[in-house]
Amino acid sequence: MQRQSRITPEDLAEIAWMLVDRHGGKAAVYAAQAVGEMEAQGDEKRAGAWRALESVIGDALSGRLPREGVTTH
Repeated sequence: MQRQSRITPEDLAEIAWMLVDRHGGKAAVYAAQAVGEMEAQGDEKRAGAWRALESVIGDALSGRLPREGVTTH
């Protein structure tokens, strides 16, 4: 039985913006590196999570992901 993720799309957006705010364009590079590391370890589940985050980071960097409604703690 596969467990559902508890991370919401809003969580992903918040994490993406936090990384973009801290690292700028390098956030996408760091996410891509994490995907590669997880794949190298054979951990496809975590690689998939990082791929999703990498995509949302790309949306943030390109202006396709609005900041409104996103809060960071």
